[in-house]
Amino acid sequence: MSDNYFIKCEHCNFLNPFKTEFVTFCSQCGKKLGNNFPDWHKKNPEKTIRDFKNEVAVLKTDAEPEKKNPVQRKSRSFRPLIFILVILLAVAVYSFFLTDISGIFLPGKADAELLTSKWERVIYGKYGVTLSSPEKLKSVSPEYSVEAKPFIQDAESYLYRPSKKFRLNVTGVLFKEGVQLSMQGAVSGFASTLINTNDISHVEFTHSSLNSAELQGELIEGTYIDEDEFMRFQCAIYIRNSNLWQVLVSYPDKDDIAKKIAEKMMESLEINYNVKTI
Repeated sequence: MSDNYFIKCEHCNFLNPFKTEFVTFCSQCGKKLGNNFPDWHKKNPEKTIRDFKNEVAVLKTDAEPEKKNPVQRKSRSFRPLIFILVILLAVAVYSFFLTDISGIFLPGKADAELLTSKWERVIYGKYGVTLSSPEKLKSVSPEYSVEAKPFIQDAESYLYRPSKKFRLNVTGVLFKEGVQLSMQGAVSGFASTLINTNDISHVEFTHSSLNSAELQGELIEGTYIDEDEFMRFQCAIYIRNSNLWQVLVSYPDKDDIAKKIAEKMMESLEINYNVKTI
């Protein structure tokens, strides 16, 4: 696909390179592009990418020159912060859906006994993620890219996987002092990566605020198809000062036990930010 085509953001007027049909969020301000191809194609199923480029996208030669003004300068200073979170959550989401060889030996569905067994309430790691679960989560190596690494002081991750396609992952990240975090960037990073993950299609989601007096929070809920199986997911993202927390759970829609376990675990989620933050 030619780099000469762009999608213009209706919020900040930034021209986003149309390198793939899944360009959905503005890389400048982090807001959803109202004229993105997936939404446009739903309204125009008979049309092609070529039609989209001719009717909606902007040719580089037709693009308006960028105006230098205070608003744009402010956007440029904000852009790296969005980029950091997009990169971090992109890798976190990607690693979440990677095939785990150990999953071959797991049951196809969650065991009903997990609902009636004694649940533990545990504070995971140094950054105060508290969660109740039938079994203690396993500590795993956190995943993030070389682009994000210079901005990260510390990170930790925990995994719960009682069946082949039921996963819950807890990630806590402490960024280096001076890095200002953006919830827009966090949501954009999660959503755009999920849409672009291999073997995943038909992604639909909504998000709502989880803000409290001390925390910025966002709950993203939705569905997708993974290798012909209809899946549901929830992702809670919280930000405070230099800390970011993410709890992501995904399970098959037809697994009622997994759904009940996931809902109970997410309802138990608490961020004890006084444990250790900057």
